[in-house]
Amino acid sequence: MIYLGYTIYVLLRNAAFIQKQKILYLFSGFGFVITGIVIQILFRQLQIQLFTEAVMLSLMTIVFENASLEVDNDLNIYKRKVFLEFYKTACDMKSKMTLIAVSLVNTEQLLSTLSSEEKTVAFRTVCEKISKMVGQNNVYAYTTEKYAIMLDRNKIENYNIAENDYLIALEAMFNQSWTIGNKKIYLNALVTVLHLPEDTENVTLDSAFHRGRDLNFIDSNMILRNNKDVDIIRKRTRMLNAVRRACENRSFLVYYQPIWSVDSQSFVSAEALVRMDDDELGFIPPDEFISAAEEYGLISNLGEIVLEKVCEFYANHHPEQYGIEWIELNVSPYQLGDANIVQKFAGLLHKYNVPVSFINLELTETVDVFRNSIFNDTLKQLKDFGFTFSMDDYGTGYSNLANLMSNNYKTVKIDKSLLWKATDKAGMDFLMITVNQLKSIKLQVLQEGVETKEQLDIITSFGGNLIQGYYFSKPLSDIEFIAYCKRFVG
Repeated sequence: MIYLGYTIYVLLRNAAFIQKQKILYLFSGFGFVITGIVIQILFRQLQIQLFTEAVMLSLMTIVFENASLEVDNDLNIYKRKVFLEFYKTACDMKSKMTLIAVSLVNTEQLLSTLSSEEKTVAFRTVCEKISKMVGQNNVYAYTTEKYAIMLDRNKIENYNIAENDYLIALEAMFNQSWTIGNKKIYLNALVTVLHLPEDTENVTLDSAFHRGRDLNFIDSNMILRNNKDVDIIRKRTRMLNAVRRACENRSFLVYYQPIWSVDSQSFVSAEALVRMDDDELGFIPPDEFISAAEEYGLISNLGEIVLEKVCEFYANHHPEQYGIEWIELNVSPYQLGDANIVQKFAGLLHKYNVPVSFINLELTETVDVFRNSIFNDTLKQLKDFGFTFSMDDYGTGYSNLANLMSNNYKTVKIDKSLLWKATDKAGMDFLMITVNQLKSIKLQVLQEGVETKEQLDIITSFGGNLIQGYYFSKPLSDIEFIAYCKRFVG
């Protein structure tokens, strides 16, 4: 009993270093042994104590020596849960460790020619080479395509030199071709180095492994994030947390920028523009928080909140009585990957008794890059429900007239850059040709970014139907927008 009590004391004292699952198994075994001791005391003739102790020893062997509980069989490195517990312990103990996060970037494109078995071999080969380089006990699976290297700086002599050697070896490894079966491929990797505890403040593991966009692998098949990049990750993490808070609290703000009709000489619409003012970070530009929401899978939540606020605006103010026929609502291409978007949007319209004709969904011109069967099905379902569409940012290089004709757009919004470049004959001619082409296929032309009387005269002389910009008004809060509209109602 003394030995048993002391063992339990040691385990409790060092619980932070032992996996929770193992502790559960061990204490279950202790309970079995204690039960055996009690029975032995009460019934001495049974001789059961040694049996329960033998079972306990067998259990300890299984728990601590069974690699299948800790090792990923496909990758032959430690599993994700082992890494997460080790990383958390290192952070809690403020250990001087280094995390080298390795994320394979181009797996979908370059591995598309491989079978599932060959893909498994490719990923295992990467892990084996990394393990051979830094030691198998230091390598963990974060996902199938993302791996963590954890190094104890106190146990490595001349650590700074060793770390540099590891990174050089990693780059050399990825700059070589990989032969899988009879196929030769190249793998691109994004490597992030974080030193614990100093670099981990306001940095999440997801952001350390996040692959981001627009990575340039022209000079090398491996990109190494430096200290400046870590600061960007930290800023991105703060941004992510702010977006999460805003989604949880529904604290996004919606402003309305009036849209003037040349034909009726009145305001007939407005674009709903989302804004974010965080308690910790202050005002955040839309491009930054929308980009973060898209990258981290929060854009659907954000979009639903904006639509609900527009529905609340309709229910509270009934803007149609002031001549507002519809609201332009931006929809991210990433939202259209949500199979339930039609159901969610329909539910909000029904909840606030908003006619579907009051919402015109504004799609960016880059939407054609995202097209797939699910995407097209979602667009069709939205159209069948009654939603109409506008094409935003037209003129930045992705769409053509055939796409516009095939998708039955209600309005096309010409990017402000085309208007702002119409300062000479070439720019004026290009803008005029663009407007004429759109009107030739019976589309309404909405020109954004109109700031001066000269710009207004240019676009109206070319036949623009709708005008949006600071010449008429900046984006306004719902109360300010209604007050502004009242000034133009007879």
